[in-house]
Amino acid sequence: TYAILARMRAGDGDREGAQDAVEHGLRRHPHDVVLKDFRTKLTRGADLPLVSTAYRQVARRRDGDPIEATQDEVLRSGCLRALRDRLDTDDSARDAVRAILDEDPNLAYARLLAARHRLWDAKSQVLPTVAEAFEAALADGDRARLEALAKTAPRLEALILLARALFGDTQAAQEIVRRLRGVTKETPDQGTRILGLRLKLVINGIDAGGDPLETIQGHRDLVRQTLYDANEALAAEAFLAA
Repeated sequence: TYAILARMRAGDGDREGAQDAVEHGLRRHPHDVVLKDFRTKLTRGADLPLVSTAYRQVARRRDGDPIEATQDEVLRSGCLRALRDRLDTDDSARDAVRAILDEDPNLAYARLLAARHRLWDAKSQVLPTVAEAFEAALADGDRARLEALAKTAPRLEALILLARALFGDTQAAQEIVRRLRGVTKETPDQGTRILGLRLKLVINGIDAGGDPLETIQGHRDLVRQTLYDANEALAAEAFLAA
């Protein structure tokens, strides 16, 4: 958990916050080799790996302590991360996600991937999280559901605007371009910050005279991948704050 938080803070340019997360983690887990490695990297001024998406929504808390991931959970989440980019084309990867969900229907990253790739079990009685609802609406290209979700998920507002633009909403395209112009690592809203930093190519094309809607749709693969990554990062942040 502390390693994830350190990665996220470092990715946002907050090296002091990343160092603080590492030191807190080492006070609880003084022999953690990953945290020790992160301390060394930060001391040398080196970058940390990108934010990990190996996280779990439902986990045990002990006497108010931070959530502790078991070795089995880490292994399964790491397996899912390796499967992520194969799910569009590889039936065996999709079967693997289904099998993991059969074993543990509460594993958050597996549920998110299932929503993204329409692997839901229609008999499931587990209500979707906001992150999963966004993935499902994105997968279906459902602008109405995205608009409804915006009313209950303000953290996802920038992602929802971009998704609506991807599906042909001219007004949303104009608004998200306005928000993403001039984004820096100090931009307070995390969703806007991630999108703006990742989509500079798209914004530059629009600033050079491109139509906002056509330019966004012309970079469909990049935009969709950026939405995936941003949603995972926001979901991980919400998990850590729980």
